[in-house]
Amino acid sequence: MLARLRERQAWARGLGLAGLFLGAGGFQLFDGIVDHKLLRVHQVRYVDNLIVYDIAWNAGAILLIVTGWLPLRHARASHPA
Repeated sequence: MLARLRERQAWARGLGLAGLFLGAGGFQLFDGIVDHKLLRVHQVRYVDNLIVYDIAWNAGAILLIVTGWLPLRHARASHPA
């Protein structure tokens, strides 16, 4: 699909990168909250004090989401619907 978008010159690089970062951050945040804490499927690290790793994991997820949200906001402002 990406190859066809590039071929037709319909690929919006900024929106593509925004989607990549938003998707990665959303997955990581879901994994950190649902899999690590609610379902206890696995942990970030297997140590006694998990809170430091949990905070770092979820902070990284939020950083990825913000990194994706900023170019998305810029692209929407540049090309109003």
